[in-house]
Amino acid sequence: MALTVHHEARGEPFIGQVAVALVLRNRSEKYDTSVCWETFRHAQFSWTLHPSKLRALPAGKDWNEALRVARYVLSDSADFTGGATHYHLLGIRPHWAGSMKIVGQWGDHVFYRPRSQSVYNGGSLLRKCFRYDALGLRQREVPCATRKPVIQ
Repeated sequence: MALTVHHEARGEPFIGQVAVALVLRNRSEKYDTSVCWETFRHAQFSWTLHPSKLRALPAGKDWNEALRVARYVLSDSADFTGGATHYHLLGIRPHWAGSMKIVGQWGDHVFYRPRSQSVYNGGSLLRKCFRYDALGLRQREVPCATRKPVIQ
């Protein structure tokens, strides 16, 4: 998750980086897979198509921020994206965007969810929530958080 945040949203505000991480978490929950599986599923995130980005872990301030974002999202943070499963950079219009519902813009990305997605309650998607380990593997179901995201 931290790799995706680093390569896709580096330098964006904290909330924009969290939104990117939430897409990964939402996908892993929707498809009953791990965050790692969703990260490296073929052609899902553009950074994974560049072999040079797969050779070594990043370092520095931006990498530390990406790790902080991943820890925050994997620690049962609230999903303020309304269940977003897709996003793209501003100014780009991918082929799939027309079949999706825009749920918001955070940082430099526009976020989407499938039009047929579940019922909403006060802006929060009614869904199961899960606790994750440090590798992004789902461990167990937990009560869904209802708090707003803490922006630090």
